[in-house]
Amino acid sequence: MPNMREKVIKYITELDEEIKRLQKWIDDNFQDEIQETIVTMIARLTALSEVRNDLKNRLEEEYNSLKLTIDSDYFSNLYLR
Repeated sequence: MPNMREKVIKYITELDEEIKRLQKWIDDNFQDEIQETIVTMIARLTALSEVRNDLKNRLEEEYNSLKLTIDSDYFSNLYLR
């Protein structure tokens, strides 16, 4: 069973794919579509990008926190030898 970190990474990948799809749709339809539709798609693109960036930042913070814990445990144990 995948852990939560793996699930989040998979979800980020899916967000990346959806973001690329939306960017292509906006590029392809910018002149032809009604302005309200374009604004809606840009708002969706912005929201997905913000979620993706937030998740990436949280993963990075979690990794750094874990790394600091491991490093401090290692040095504490090394000092006690």
